[in-house]
Order: sequence, then structure tokens, then C-alpha cells
Amino acid sequence: PQSAVAAAAKVASAKLGPGSCHCKLAEMKALQTLSWLRRGVGRKVRDHHVMGILDAWQFRKNDKRLNVIPEGERHVLSEMLGLVRIRAYAKLCMARKSSMFPSVTKVLCQYLRDNPPAGLPHGTDFPYTTICINKDYAAARHRDKNNIGLSVVRAIGEFEGGRLRYWPTDPGHRELRNVRLLEESEAISLDVRGSSVVVDSTRAHEVEPFSGKRYSLVYFTVPGFEECPEDLRFRLSSTCGLYVPDASSAEQTWATLRAFGGLREAPSKRPPCPRKFQSPRVKRPRRGERSGDSAAVVASTGSWQEGEGADEDEDSDEDA
Repeated sequence: PQSAVAAAAKVASAKLGPGSCHCKLAEMKALQTLSWLRRGVGRKVRDHHVMGILDAWQFRKNDKRLNVIPEGERHVLSEMLGLVRIRAYAKLCMARKSSMFPSVTKVLCQYLRDNPPAGLPHGTDFPYTTICINKDYAAARHRDKNNIGLSVVRAIGEFEGGRLRYWPTDPGHRELRNVRLLEESEAISLDVRGSSVVVDSTRAHEVEPFSGKRYSLVYFTVPGFEECPEDLRFRLSSTCGLYVPDASSAEQTWATLRAFGGLREAPSKRPPCPRKFQSPRVKRPRRGERSGDSAAVVASTGSWQEGEGADEDEDSDEDA
């Protein structure tokens, strides 16, 4: 009902203050989308639903992600939703914007379920903990370092260009620290517009120049996710529709997708997680009924692209 939508958005706006008006509108649109989904069997979240929500979203100016900021720019429009890690305290928490506007995160989670990547086993959800949303910037060449496992990237919008250049044979930072020294001829160009593509973001990648409006979403996993407390897992699943995976099932799914895409293991081992995060694996809470069959929308490329913006920035850990 419209009254419930308006009431929920009003509460969210009051919590964040007057500067949150655009996020309030995005939350209203997300609530309307969720209501529309519930009213019909077999309905799915499509690109135009997410476009409407992101058009209304107030992206913050992120000046901490130095590895992706294009030359000559001071910031990018980028934000994290879902589970984030506060590095200063080695603490896992729900992203502030997900806490304030949970329906936006919920729609984006359903969006991936309804538009899964090629190679994902039937009845399986792609494992991730966090969603990075980006607007209108061509990420500089970089390697992501603050995520683990595989990721999924998808771009939407009315734009020309904006393909992702990817170096599938990148040996990694231990052998070649400067990504600018990679041979241009070794890169491949991949189109992720309207496609959910599995990626390994430890290999070098960049976004080609583009014109028009371009959004990208990257679904990835933060280090130490196994340590996520049960109450936080429940809060994420019940309010945002985001299910923090258990480590064993995540690794199994990633292994299946690597085999499907001919994707090799990461070129180098990342530094060990903080001791706090090195604990026995914790199983996720029992999730509700999964969505129905979802046809993959990706044409398999053999080499799988890495999404821009997947790694956590210093400020993406968000104030809890």
C-alpha cells in the first residue's frame, strides 16, 4: 500500500536527516517493486526496476578508493550495501545505508537471484556478502584486494562504450606490482551490459571510456565473513534478503563456477586475515524458499570479467 511505503520512507528519512531525500525516494521505489513482486507468480526484478531505484539513489562522493578513481578526478560515486567490515576495529556490521534503507538492498539481492550468471547450478544462489553500486565513472586499471572468492558484475543504463578490459593472464602483484606495465595486447574487452558475469577481481581490469548514464553492481564477499555473528546474519536475511553464506558451500559454488568458465585460481595468495577472523566455519541460518527458475542471461566468454569497484575502500566499511 502506498501509505505503508510512505510511512517507511518517512522513518528512514528522519533517521538520516534532510540530505537523505533521494535515498528516501529510492526506498519508496524499492518498496513498490517488492509489492509488485508479491502480487504475481513468476514476476522477476528486471533492469528497468533497478534503473528506477538507482536513478533516485543519492550516491555519496567517495574519495577513499584511490585505486579506481580516474585520472584528474577527486572522487567516484560508489557505495557499499550489505555486510561491511570496519577495518579500524576488525568488526563486521550492516552497511549504514542498508540499515536505513533495507528495501533497496532487498531488491538488489532479488535482482541477482532473478538474473543469475551462467554456470550457476540449478537451485543454488551465488554466494556473496556485499553489493557495491557505482555510477558514471570509468574505473582506472586496478586489482581488487579486499574481497575473496569470486564476484558477479552487471552494468545497466543507456550508454555507449563502457566495456570492461581484463587481463586474464595477469600474474598478480607479487610478480608485477604496477598494473600499468601489463601489455595492452594481453587484455580482452568484455561487455557486461544487462549480463550477470562471474569475475575474479584479483586480476587487473579497467572500464573503457563511455558516454551516457552507466550503473554497475558488483556482488562480492568480504574477508572474515565466516565470523559474522548469528544475530547479524539474521538481521541481514530478514530485513535485506541477503544470506551470508557458510564458507564450505561458498567454496564449492565458486569451484563449480571456475570449472564452468575455465577460470584459474587467483594469481597470488592474499595476506592472511586478521586473527579475529580465523575461526571455525559457521553455518548460515536456514533460508526461506528460493526463487524459481531463472534463465542465465550471460553468453559465456570462457574468460570471465572482473567487476570494477569490488574491493572495499577505507570508507566503504561505513560508520556503523
